[in-house]
Amino acid sequence: MKEYKLEKDLNKDIYKYLSTLKNCFYWKNHGNAYSRIGLPDIMAIHDGKIYCFECKLKTNKATLIQLKVIAIINKCGGIAAVVHSIEEVKRLIEGG
Repeated sequence: MKEYKLEKDLNKDIYKYLSTLKNCFYWKNHGNAYSRIGLPDIMAIHDGKIYCFECKLKTNKATLIQLKVIAIINKCGGIAAVVHSIEEVKRLIEGG
């Protein structure tokens, strides 16, 4: 598994992977005064399912509000998780 030194490098690999999928639309959430707090970093719709990825380096942890939002998304039928690698993203999409 690739070790990332910067979160933006993990994000780039995720974008690259998502761009190879058919029927996939994805975007980066940029937090601001008008956005909902705790939304995952990357969201994607693929074959009618929504996927939400909170990207973290191995040494970083999600905040409590991020974990609550992930739980809400999953409860509502989405697939959301904290991810540390592109392999985790692929497992979620290919298994979802």
